[in-house]
Amino acid sequence: MTNSIGHLPGSDGTAALRRLSGKYFDQALVVGLSLLHLSTGLLIVLFVRRDQGHQVLTLIGSLALVLGDLSLIRRRSQPALVLVSTLLAFFVAELLKGFSVPIFDAPLALIVAIYSYALRSNLSKLYKTALLTWLGVVVAMSLAAPFNLGSLFGIIAIATLVVGVGSTTGLYAGIRRDYVAQLLERAETLARERNLLADKAVAEERVRIARELHDIVSHHIALMVIEANAARATLTSHPSKSAEMIDQVASSGRSALNEMRRMLGVLRTADLATAPLGPSPGIEEIRGLVHRTEEAGISVEYVMEGDPSSLSEQVQLSCYRIIQEALTNVIKYAPSSHTLVKVAITQTDVVLAVLDDGPGEASNKRVGHGIAGMQERVAIFGGSLVAGNRIAGGFEIKASIPVMEQGQP
Repeated sequence: MTNSIGHLPGSDGTAALRRLSGKYFDQALVVGLSLLHLSTGLLIVLFVRRDQGHQVLTLIGSLALVLGDLSLIRRRSQPALVLVSTLLAFFVAELLKGFSVPIFDAPLALIVAIYSYALRSNLSKLYKTALLTWLGVVVAMSLAAPFNLGSLFGIIAIATLVVGVGSTTGLYAGIRRDYVAQLLERAETLARERNLLADKAVAEERVRIARELHDIVSHHIALMVIEANAARATLTSHPSKSAEMIDQVASSGRSALNEMRRMLGVLRTADLATAPLGPSPGIEEIRGLVHRTEEAGISVEYVMEGDPSSLSEQVQLSCYRIIQEALTNVIKYAPSSHTLVKVAITQTDVVLAVLDDGPGEASNKRVGHGIAGMQERVAIFGGSLVAGNRIAGGFEIKASIPVMEQGQP
């Protein structure tokens, strides 16, 4: 139902593809720069200088540059070491140029090394490293150039350009990479929270469905058991009464099936807008609930105070289910008692009371999912519920639900 928590769809594959493309790019970069320095060294040896000593030095300088190029293959894992390697290679090449050895030593690898270091370094470290690198470039180029004011300005300008381009581009890329990483982390956090909320909603919905099914099934089955026992007891002495009780058993069964079909029909429908919804039972239906309980042979007095029309459908459904479950307890534990069912609606709350004069909780432990379910229904609206023995004998359930008018969230 939910994606793997903590990972956006495709994020692992994208990261792997990025690492693979970076590896191939580094290999292509190393091969390209190495071929550039080798080919230019060979061209210089073949066509520029015929002096054998200088030809050897040209090849040595070109090989030093190639070694610096090869170190770039580790620029992602060891950027500081790569920066030192490329700077040393550039230093060797410039030193040889100071002895009039022709070498093509454009600091391309050095720029890439500075970029790689800046990409993975913080600003304070980068400032110190860039300054040292700049000094190294200035010293190296000073070895190959005649010492005068004009060449010094040129050397400073080139060193500033090399270090500045590598540092600024690397720093910008690093900041952008961290920003994108933060966005991805935030998106993954939101995805995790969304999945957790979805799982929580599913769990709450399962509890709600279980509570509804419990209330429906337990009440009607309890009625059917009482009615079936009454039908058996009057089978020989009052056949007509027994037949009437059997009809009531069938009626209770049909009522339970109809309510379950209505609920399961909604669950099976993918589009809730087209679901076969019917009106949920409310306070007006409590009278019928009381009547069916009386038909099962239980004495019930019903008192209704106030107007339920201003109450929301959710509040009315909860009131109905609480009364239903309370009467189910009466059927199970005090079938021979007299029961009072009272619903009082005021401007501030709805007060429900179901009181019987049966044996109370001492001899019949009224525990299980019923009272817990009633407490959950009341808690949804910030109300309260009290269930326990009465001082005068019997058992009572009292609930208070704050009024939520229709249209309120």
